[in-house]
Amino acid sequence: MNKKKIYVTGVTGFIGSKIAETCVKNKFNVIGISRKSSKEVKEIKKKLGIKILKNDLLDKKKLFLEGAETIVHCATANDLISKNFDLGMNLSIMGTKKILEAAIKAKIKNFIFISTAQVYGTELNGIINEKSKLNCQTQYSLNHYFGEELCKMYSKKFGIKVVVLRPSNIYGLPLFKTVDRSSLVPMCFVKSGFKSKSIDILSSGKQMRNFVSCDQLSNSVLDILKNFPSRIFTIINIGSNWCSSIKEIAKLTRNSFEKKKLKIKLKILSKKPDKSNHFSYESIYFKYKDHKKICRNYMIKTIDSLIDRKKI
Repeated sequence: MNKKKIYVTGVTGFIGSKIAETCVKNKFNVIGISRKSSKEVKEIKKKLGIKILKNDLLDKKKLFLEGAETIVHCATANDLISKNFDLGMNLSIMGTKKILEAAIKAKIKNFIFISTAQVYGTELNGIINEKSKLNCQTQYSLNHYFGEELCKMYSKKFGIKVVVLRPSNIYGLPLFKTVDRSSLVPMCFVKSGFKSKSIDILSSGKQMRNFVSCDQLSNSVLDILKNFPSRIFTIINIGSNWCSSIKEIAKLTRNSFEKKKLKIKLKILSKKPDKSNHFSYESIYFKYKDHKKICRNYMIKTIDSLIDRKKI
């Protein structure tokens, strides 16, 4: 029996590498696409045994793909790249255009675009599902919104089936130590704990977030690959059944340090916001599987692993 072939862009990144790992474990023939030709590429080739095409989605070099079932496009502008407006927009629009056109030429019929829940706003309130009003408030969210719209246009014009995934706050243990996403919670707290023996929250920490692990996202992608929606264009929110405040995650991080006999201070440096935002991140099309207690315990396990990795 032939394995289903898929391409994963941004395969050396935080999200792309985890999706590739999950798909390899589930007997997919994964081909990665990366602009890098460095240590990360060698590591992922060795760990997963996959082929990787070197191609920068922002240069003029043509991208030629063979026939496959699906492309999972993870090489969109993250929060750091998005600080540079031109670079973020180029990657989200021109980079996505390049991969879409390569898919059409190769007659690849399915396309998954990894977007973000931030297209609904930065401080969510009420019930948020796929029919909720959009409210882009940052360059990061705008990058993804324009990428979504480009995908929608191509799906209607060329008949390629597109699924846009809007994950909430992603966290996890990177597949490799060389993958640095220390701007994300809880990784930023672990980094701060080791660097200054203190976790400093610049706000009140009352902001609520819906945390979804990279593993949960990868398993959701796997479910979609196995049963791709029949609609030409589908938007799916990917989250969890667990919401937590930033302050609670900081406390969990401090507790993990203390379990390992490492003394860390926790400083709350502002009284703003003075109230928490309350919301439920839901999907009309997709069921979130894990109970909130399981999600919370997995967060603790992730923090423990991040500290152990940093200590080595």
